[in-house]
Amino acid sequence: MRVLVTGASGFLGRHIINKLKSEGCDVVAIVRNSSVVDQLKDAGVEFISGDLRDEACIKRAVKNVDAIVHAAATMGGSWDDYYDINVKSTELLLKHAPETKRFVFISSIIVYDHSGADSGMTFTEEMPYEQNSLTNYSRSKIEAEKIIAKYAKKIPTVILRPGALYGGSGPIYPARLGFSLGSSKYLVIGDGNREIPLSHVDSVADAVWASMNRKEATGKSYNLIEDGVSTQNGYLNRVKSLTNPKLRVLHLSYKVARILAIMIQKSLGLAGMSSPIRLPYLRLCSTQFFYPNDRAKKELGWQPQSSLQSSIDDMLNKFVDTRKPSRKVPHHKGKILLPTNEKLNVGMVGCGMFAETHLKILQKFKNTNIVAICDPNQEVREKLAKKFKVSKTYENIQEMLSSEKIDAVHIVTPAQTHLELALAAIKKKCHVLVEKPVAINAKEAREMFAAAKKQNVKLTVDHNHVFDEVMIKAREIIGKGALGKIAYVESWYATSYSSNSKNRYLRYDAKDMWVYKLPGSLYQNMISHPISLLTDVMGKVKETKVSTQYMHIVPHMQNDELRVLVEGEQMLGSIHMSLAITPRYHSVNIYGTKGTLKIDFLNKFIFHDKVIPMLPKVISRNVMIVKHAATLLFSTIRNAFNILRRKHSLFEGNERLIHLFYRSILLDEPVPISQEEALQSMEIMDEIWKQIDKKKTSKTDLTRLNGNGRSKPKPMRQRKRKPVAAKA
Repeated sequence: MRVLVTGASGFLGRHIINKLKSEGCDVVAIVRNSSVVDQLKDAGVEFISGDLRDEACIKRAVKNVDAIVHAAATMGGSWDDYYDINVKSTELLLKHAPETKRFVFISSIIVYDHSGADSGMTFTEEMPYEQNSLTNYSRSKIEAEKIIAKYAKKIPTVILRPGALYGGSGPIYPARLGFSLGSSKYLVIGDGNREIPLSHVDSVADAVWASMNRKEATGKSYNLIEDGVSTQNGYLNRVKSLTNPKLRVLHLSYKVARILAIMIQKSLGLAGMSSPIRLPYLRLCSTQFFYPNDRAKKELGWQPQSSLQSSIDDMLNKFVDTRKPSRKVPHHKGKILLPTNEKLNVGMVGCGMFAETHLKILQKFKNTNIVAICDPNQEVREKLAKKFKVSKTYENIQEMLSSEKIDAVHIVTPAQTHLELALAAIKKKCHVLVEKPVAINAKEAREMFAAAKKQNVKLTVDHNHVFDEVMIKAREIIGKGALGKIAYVESWYATSYSSNSKNRYLRYDAKDMWVYKLPGSLYQNMISHPISLLTDVMGKVKETKVSTQYMHIVPHMQNDELRVLVEGEQMLGSIHMSLAITPRYHSVNIYGTKGTLKIDFLNKFIFHDKVIPMLPKVISRNVMIVKHAATLLFSTIRNAFNILRRKHSLFEGNERLIHLFYRSILLDEPVPISQEEALQSMEIMDEIWKQIDKKKTSKTDLTRLNGNGRSKPKPMRQRKRKPVAAKA
């Protein structure tokens, strides 16, 4: 059987197609350019690109089909939108498919006359249509059903009337439950003891298939409500238990809600705006009605879900699985959970400025014992050892590893030394945590990870900001689907050297520092931060395009502004690395189809911007401003308090990463930053430096560059003077 399905890329449409394909049907679908069709492609669905409002498209789609399932419907917009998609398309499909053997229309129980019914009314399929409190949606479904009735003598039609859809990957809050007030609050109209008329998407799909094969179904309508009882309170209790322990359920009486809704409606009406709160919906949420499914069972042989409660729990559990953060962090109140008292001996290689950060963290960590410090500079290493009460110091790593029993090594040295030092530690079967960048290029990084795999030891890199508290919270928000589909990620890292002329990297003698000898010069010492944060959200990066500019701030480089546009599998992004602009910025902005996150790593706060659908746009935007102000005020007070308590740190992510590294060793878990992530970071860097090299000034221009990278002034040309006649 060849079946045309409209609304194929929607929630219900996908389940209908799965059912039809499982029964051996060939499926054709009309899809718009904006539709996401990956799942349909995987299912082997034939596509017709177009729109239900296009009569020519419908003529093409209905050719040679045996049946039509009309599941497409709009849930928003003006009456013209509702009419075109929900009503007119129904008539066009019937008009141009006179030979079809079955036309199945997905309607809704909303068509019944609820406004004229008392609480407790039972609506059978013959009950009259709604006359008074019509919404655009209910009106469009009624008009479509009336058109179907006109064609019923020519075409075998069936109307299916489901209730509030649930199941599969559907919405966690079905219709008629109440109103969502954010991620952790829900408003119920009334006492919450009203039963919800639920319809599982798979049950509806089963009814579609059954209706195609039953002659007695021709010209009839069917309620498709599940057996069993789930009240609003009962359903929300399951949501709280399985998905969101912080959920608070608020109750508001229908009378009060109605008065408030009328006041809002009149107030917005004066401003020429429509109210998002519909009075008919308030009544449906607070009044008990029943919809028997006996006819569907008897005439279609249809069976609802075997257990309503089990099917609800299955959906909620799937919801939890699909909303988990991309990277799990086993921590409680900011601290990594490590249920063991076993200690590991640690050796520190390098005594630079970040060595102190590592040592402070290790000194407070119950599962590590710092046994030795290694650095060629005797004075520096002995001074550091005295400060942190480490008894042994060594000039080189080979001597330290030969003399001490060491389980793990921290390498906090210039990137040019990472390969040699890591291989020496790995050879002695030591686990290794290396500072960023992991190596000077991807080739060296691969060699390090290959050696670690061969010796069966852990190797990770200190991409610390991936584990900052704000980034952990951001992943949780993304995991809950609050941003929708992510379209663009912007990762910013600026140093504000222009307002800090005494910085060590800007001094004249800094030109011989190790950072300037890296393939990416000074950029490479810091660009791991914005790259690691970008790829944490984007995943695999396919393409990069580099732009540079010289703002004459860093004297030992030919450019000090770097912009990288990147293309991922499903989104775009950019990396901004600035050595010139001021003040300093370190942030990530994530833009999605449902909302945006702006993450500030220096001031440790997140702006979560989203449109509030129930409010007019102008009010929604101002609510956003109020939220920004509240976030800034709270963050300022919190940061000031932490500074006074000496608990404000830009390196809190280091502590989590280091603790996760030791957890991975002691519990044999994956390392915090995987080999794939570390290698991708290096591969992106390699490509950036490759493109920068291509953009370098030509040899002719280089002859005019002095030692600090600034252009030498061109010598002034001597102007030839015209001979002047001698004065008499």
